[in-house]
Amino acid sequence: MDVPLELSTDDGDLILTASGMTRVWLAHKTIRIPLSAIRSAQVMSVDEVPMPEVKVHGERLGDHHAAGRFSGDGLRQLWNVETSGQVLVVDLSGDSLDRLVLQVDDPQPWADRLSNPVS
Repeated sequence: MDVPLELSTDDGDLILTASGMTRVWLAHKTIRIPLSAIRSAQVMSVDEVPMPEVKVHGERLGDHHAAGRFSGDGLRQLWNVETSGQVLVVDLSGDSLDRLVLQVDDPQPWADRLSNPVS
């Protein structure tokens, strides 16, 4: 799967680097989130994650394609999902976002890594 969003960690931050149209829909090339803001990280089927009701900035096509910032159920969320399948769901305690829903090539190692960050 070719997902135009790359994850990395550096200096105590989770770094999301977008390319292509994903950069447009997320309105940023790079988003940095402090690892200390991560409350939980898990792998879920995209069908199990409630789709946000309100699009703040981005696009949503059908049930399995969303990229951008959304809100719903009192949560401010950033989604980057292109197809059905497994997604990385990261719950945050921060100022600007409450949840990330991301489609990455191999989500389980990221869930494990973000659930147990090394200080």
